[in-house]
Amino acid sequence: MAEVRLVHVHKVFDNGAHVLHDITMEVGDGEFVVLLGPSGCGKTTVLRLIAGLEDITTGEIFIGGRRVNDVPPKDRDIAMVFQDYALYPHMTVYENIAFGLRMRGMARAELQRRVVDTARVLDILDLLQRKPHQVSGGERQRVALARAIVREPKVFLLDEPLSNLDAKLRGHMRAELHRLYRSLGATIIYVTHDQTEAMTLGTRIVVLRDGVVQQVDTPRGVYEKPVNTFVASFIGTPPMNLFPACLVQEQGEFLLRHQDGGLALPAAKASAAHLRPWLGSTVIAGIRPEHACLHTASPAMGKGLPGTVEMVERTGAESFVAVRTGYGSMVVRVPPDLPVSLSSPVLLTFDAEHVHLFDAGSQMRIL
Repeated sequence: MAEVRLVHVHKVFDNGAHVLHDITMEVGDGEFVVLLGPSGCGKTTVLRLIAGLEDITTGEIFIGGRRVNDVPPKDRDIAMVFQDYALYPHMTVYENIAFGLRMRGMARAELQRRVVDTARVLDILDLLQRKPHQVSGGERQRVALARAIVREPKVFLLDEPLSNLDAKLRGHMRAELHRLYRSLGATIIYVTHDQTEAMTLGTRIVVLRDGVVQQVDTPRGVYEKPVNTFVASFIGTPPMNLFPACLVQEQGEFLLRHQDGGLALPAAKASAAHLRPWLGSTVIAGIRPEHACLHTASPAMGKGLPGTVEMVERTGAESFVAVRTGYGSMVVRVPPDLPVSLSSPVLLTFDAEHVHLFDAGSQMRIL
């Protein structure tokens, strides 16, 4: 079994910086769990604690049911791939992959079999006799992965392994990693600040902010039911539109009023008991760009949120329009052929079934 558990883990550096706060999480055997968050949130520190490269301040870490707090890195049966490939420049690709096995005294025949089999899986067989400077960035990344895979560890720890690659190569390597995960059936913990990587690779996502776990869920769960405004705005490209509105009830229907006086949208269906505590209060409403609709007719013609077009981004199959409203800029996804001109008045309406509501004080999800 290769499950990983962190139980009430804290990390305080020597300078007094408390970078991880009560981290409790479990990675099941064979899971691909992504630690996602902005730079400085503590995700790499979590990985280094699991690897044994940092000492925990308080708490416990278990790998395969074994408490490893005091176990040295070499005895934890893990392999870590860093953002920096850290290949030995004077060695061939073959020697780089084989180095760890050779240091462990593995028999030559078994060592050669493992290196060749691993290189075949990663499609780098023809690179084995080259030096690192003779292969591309994506190929060097695959060599770094091969060096980890060849050891056949219980757990793989990947620390932003694709961040140094260009966009096209990152997309290719994401597909490679996904294929590799399916073929190995290994336990993988993957650190990134790139939400596209998190959404496409992970079976579950752990969202971190300032050393605190915000939400643990499937990619779909994190996207469709963010637990607070931070997760709502961090997940999604473009991010969710968030704006304040007053929750009211008229003729038995919950509505959101905005400062311009019109009805922005009906609140999504929910029990009266659930929403009643917020009646008459300002809440934070959220709507994703794909659940908003832009109308080019005069704002006076209907009820919605009026605004002015301030930017149009055409990406090919779709376009995104930024609209300046009384709540700041909001982004709407529109068909690529929709005629929109800068500075023109528009009206925004929203799909009531996909509205998100958050408490204005705690920023936590209401609906």
